[in-house]
Amino acid sequence: MEPYKLARINDQNADLKKRWFVEYSFKNPDTDKFEPHRLWISFKLKSRAARYIEGKKIQDIINQKLRSGFDPHKATHHTKSLIDALAFIVEIKKITCGKRAEHTYGYIARKLSTWLIDNKYEDIKPVDFSKHLAMLYFDYILLTERKTNRTYNNHLIGLRTLFNCLVERDYLEFNILTKLKKLPQKQADIITYTPEEKRQIAEHLDVVNQELFLAAQMIYYCFIRCSELVRLTFNDIYLQKGIIKVKPSQAKRNPGILIMPSYLVEYFYKLGYDKMPGHLYIFSNNLLPGTTQIAPTRIANMWKKDVQDELGIKKGIYLLKHTGNGELFERGADARNVQLQNRHGSLEHTQIYAEKFSNQPSAKMHNYFKAFVN
Repeated sequence: MEPYKLARINDQNADLKKRWFVEYSFKNPDTDKFEPHRLWISFKLKSRAARYIEGKKIQDIINQKLRSGFDPHKATHHTKSLIDALAFIVEIKKITCGKRAEHTYGYIARKLSTWLIDNKYEDIKPVDFSKHLAMLYFDYILLTERKTNRTYNNHLIGLRTLFNCLVERDYLEFNILTKLKKLPQKQADIITYTPEEKRQIAEHLDVVNQELFLAAQMIYYCFIRCSELVRLTFNDIYLQKGIIKVKPSQAKRNPGILIMPSYLVEYFYKLGYDKMPGHLYIFSNNLLPGTTQIAPTRIANMWKKDVQDELGIKKGIYLLKHTGNGELFERGADARNVQLQNRHGSLEHTQIYAEKFSNQPSAKMHNYFKAFVN
């Protein structure tokens, strides 16, 4: 009789509001009883079909490992090195995360693995990675790699997540990295475009590159990131209702329904985009509608050429998001509505804009001054 029961998908009775998981059982050699082990299916997947597909991938991997002799209790007894254990977690992340997160976790794991090898710790077990070693590693990140406090903190958060996965799978009893504190971060200044710069950009792009001007307006009015713009199709645009629907698969963080002001709706009509087939990407090759999804850097590169180089305005296109937010607050917009338009997870995030633009005089103050001497 095999010491395991093959993995199966638990779909919580098909309830998408609950966390689905893949569960297998393995006999504990000490108690001679089967114990359950779970691998969670990403909660970010919003459809049943997507969760079943991912669950099937996890199920197949686990069953293959079980049939090949995998024993979670031997893993618990620290037969794997920390490097191998992290590599295993990264493999799990490949099927439970999006591409961006997968690359991030892979980079973080490789960075620590390289440091361990360079410092002759390649065979160290997860339980032997002490707070002292963790501090040595992060001192290296800060002092040798010369990373900023923000990058340091992001690296720490990512590695904590990987170590939490090791805890869940019994490689560790607790996460040693929770004892390390994040470094203080200075809040970056919010840079915006001036009214004159906006006027120059509008007059120039409306003549030389209307597609880029459309992208700029969508960032300015709807706070959509370039990485999201390149995933939008005409099926996501509802011109008569004046809304854009950003789906989970398109959103960097949070999906949502965004309000399109009349100026933006009219520009879609001006370009004849009300007649486009719904399946086409709004921004494809050369930012024209098409069937190919392009990299978001295409938009940034075109902005550099047509705005930064030609007009001499040395500001990135994403600063239009800051500009749009600031102007909404200057005109008295409600913070909750601004939060929803930004798709921020909390009002605190939105308050960063509110505080920056509410704690300084408005540009309108120029209209109220008179000469010192008439």
